[in-house]
Amino acid sequence: MNKSLFFAITASLLCSITTTAGEEAPTQKSPPNPDQRPILRIAEGLNDDGSLVKYYQRGLKYAIEYFGNHGPYYVYLLGPESEQSVREIYHQRAMSRVNTNSKQPAMEQIEAFLKQPNVVAEIQAVLSGKSEGGLTWTQEAPTLYEDVTTNASQREQDPIENTWGALHEYHHVFQMAHCDTTQARASDKHIN
Repeated sequence: MNKSLFFAITASLLCSITTTAGEEAPTQKSPPNPDQRPILRIAEGLNDDGSLVKYYQRGLKYAIEYFGNHGPYYVYLLGPESEQSVREIYHQRAMSRVNTNSKQPAMEQIEAFLKQPNVVAEIQAVLSGKSEGGLTWTQEAPTLYEDVTTNASQREQDPIENTWGALHEYHHVFQMAHCDTTQARASDKHIN
């Protein structure tokens, strides 16, 4: 079987990838939804034996059972093996951020996101195999949370780090879901 075709089928089954911006673009912060599960996007070249997703989802399961389900929450597990796959995932990431109530057309919003200096630098970090990333979130609609791991190949063979990483990042989702993230970061606002 063609490796790219196998990856596409596996990723779509495991990650619940949707293809239209409107389906992924919530327009306001909503209360936790027990049916809204985290969405994983895994770059081609990772998860060949399924362990990356298995142990990451194990950590997410523990975290959601403890903290409750908040989101939408997107997990990006990336690596340098396929530039095309990485760029497709960043395009999907941009689509998830489209504000359907904005007067700016969706394609312009997507292009603007992909041109942001921090996003360009993040893509370069992924393609060069650097380990960067962490939790990000949006301030404006659609409100969402993202765990970006630029070099998941390092944690792919480490079940403990993989499970712990998922737990750690999700505890930040819980924090941000209960804070006014538009305020300056300070320890008295529980977001520092």
